[in-house]
Amino acid sequence: MAMPLPQIVQVNGRPQLQVDGRPFLILGLQWDCDSCFSRAEMNPLFAHAARMGANTAALPLYWREIEPEPGVYDFDMLDERLAQARANGLRLVLLWFATWKNACSFYAPDYIKQDPKTYRLAQDAGSQPTVSLCPTCAATWERDNAALQAVMAHLAEYDAERTVILSKWRTNRASWAATAAIATPATRNTSPAAGPSAMATRRPKRSASPR
Repeated sequence: MAMPLPQIVQVNGRPQLQVDGRPFLILGLQWDCDSCFSRAEMNPLFAHAARMGANTAALPLYWREIEPEPGVYDFDMLDERLAQARANGLRLVLLWFATWKNACSFYAPDYIKQDPKTYRLAQDAGSQPTVSLCPTCAATWERDNAALQAVMAHLAEYDAERTVILSKWRTNRASWAATAAIATPATRNTSPAAGPSAMATRRPKRSASPR
């Protein structure tokens, strides 16, 4: 039986995060941006966080890892995150590293970065291409949005335990129109009917990396 969805409710006029129907205080750590590409590097961090007394880990989830080819989704490393968190008594905050991270597109799939005609780059004041994907390119945000929806659908099916309690997307976009470009009605829907356990969405407080 699935646990109730995490949610942020008002209690005595103040917001309160509830997990499994009870108030939940996050004692969290945030992983290094590039710490989750392999099991060898990522997995020891979960036990380390548990030894430090954390109950939650905020860690990146990479678009390039989830969708290596157009429409082909690979949830192997996402499932590994869930398994390691459960084994160490941790909840997760997923940070969606996708079209942008600090205005760069390193975490986008290669098929996106290698096709600038379809997935345009932003231009500087001199009309020269930059390292950032264009925030008004519909083709890019449609692919990003589709991948994010696939992640949420996967969590709805495979995370009945609600290991993921929060999520964050549009991560450090640092681009003038990124919010308008990527915030579509599908990704704004955080009601229980939407299904994903990451329904309660807010920016996680940045904490020290365990490394």
